Amino acid sequence: MGRCLKIFGLVMLLLVLTSRYALAQRADDQRILTPERQVIVNPVPTPRDFVKINQQHQILVAEVDSGVDYNHPLLQQNIHFRLDANGKPIGLGWDFTANDAWPAPLVGASVDLNPKAPEDVKSKQNMMIKTLSAFLSMYPLMTQYFNPYRQADNELSGGLFHGTHVAGLMVYDEPRLGLMAYRALPFNIQYENGKEVNAAGDDGISDAIQKAIDDGARVINMSLGLTLTKNIQLGNPAVYEFELGEIKRIQKMAQAHPEVAFVAATGNDGAWIDDRSRMNLPCGVEAKNILCVGALDKEGGLAYFSNVVLPDYPFLVAPGESIVSLFPTQFCNINGFFMGGFTMDGIQSDSARQASFFRGISKICTDKTNGFYSSSGTSMATPITARMVAKVLLDNPSLSGSEAIQKVLGDAADLKVGRMLIKKLMVEKPSWYPAEQDMTIPTEMLLSEGDGAAQVSKPLVTEKKYFEFYSK
Repeated sequence: MGRCLKIFGLVMLLLVLTSRYALAQRADDQRILTPERQVIVNPVPTPRDFVKINQQHQILVAEVDSGVDYNHPLLQQNIHFRLDANGKPIGLGWDFTANDAWPAPLVGASVDLNPKAPEDVKSKQNMMIKTLSAFLSMYPLMTQYFNPYRQADNELSGGLFHGTHVAGLMVYDEPRLGLMAYRALPFNIQYENGKEVNAAGDDGISDAIQKAIDDGARVINMSLGLTLTKNIQLGNPAVYEFELGEIKRIQKMAQAHPEVAFVAATGNDGAWIDDRSRMNLPCGVEAKNILCVGALDKEGGLAYFSNVVLPDYPFLVAPGESIVSLFPTQFCNINGFFMGGFTMDGIQSDSARQASFFRGISKICTDKTNGFYSSSGTSMATPITARMVAKVLLDNPSLSGSEAIQKVLGDAADLKVGRMLIKKLMVEKPSWYPAEQDMTIPTEMLLSEGDGAAQVSKPLVTEKKYFEFYSK
């Protein structure tokens, strides 16, 4: 066991030094998965009364993100499946990464199916498949979290828990809200001449927003974003112009659909957003029915990592530091960096080290707190806010998106930040939120400007005042 701990200690050290978390993660091309592998990454919906659940949904909300665990026990009353004439689920929103109807957060291995992929990449995937198969033969209970033909390293290191975490904060304790999911991330990797080229799917975000509108969403949550600065314009004008076009496209969609409220994260750079030198997609798009959301820290002040919107756009801040929410039940709560051990030469060539490594992975996955995770960012503050906008529409569905946003802003408290006076959202705590010192939950710690993160497991101390401080 001592050798195992040394291996994990080294891996954790490397993780803290090198990890860079960004939602714009890339993955093997999900559009070329075989039907057999599609089944692996598109779980069958667990049994429930789908018709009755859909009928109780009075307002439909949508998230554009990295996919949702639609079988999570705490989401089952909110997931709004499309049903056939017999009441059987035939889809949920849309998966723009895989181009199918099942936006789960799982990622399938497909390099061996891609004739343009380089041989060294194929060799690494084959090694991962072989070693994972050996691991699962020794620890069959781990099939709950791993499959040789899933990219568990990508799922875990790529932050693909994100969509499920966001979903939990968007619909908690409100069965009248029906949730639709649209996966726009990760982007698919493409190869040309044996080399990786720019990821495909950069237009998936705006396409997902349009699809959510077409499907009847009244509130659309966007806990994602891209900052456009003058440096990007000078360094890569083609990318700058493309993303500027995306901003204009989203602006047109928002203006054309005043009945929809769009709620967007400001980002985690600890900077400002304006309409000239530092634009942001989709927050910062000028439209009355787009609400930008920053983050509060646990003391009730502006979080150090939160971006702030300078123009006179709808903007407020909400709880966003060390927020516990849902985690995909098919993920093990370890960072994907650990998965590199399955292809390390030292572990491959030494059976004793491999056995020790396998034991360590199994123990961590067995001991984890199932289904919950703590994370920080404006990504967490945004769905908390989107839920409050949706609750306004539940009470008065005839309101427009901008009217619902103004109602939320009007009910918010004042927060003075320097000479600025901004609005602070007041919310209630989820019923499932852990009590103080109640459990140990894997958590994410920000490393730099809000976009670097390492995953560690530590006792979570949830202060009761944190959510209650903002409650009405």
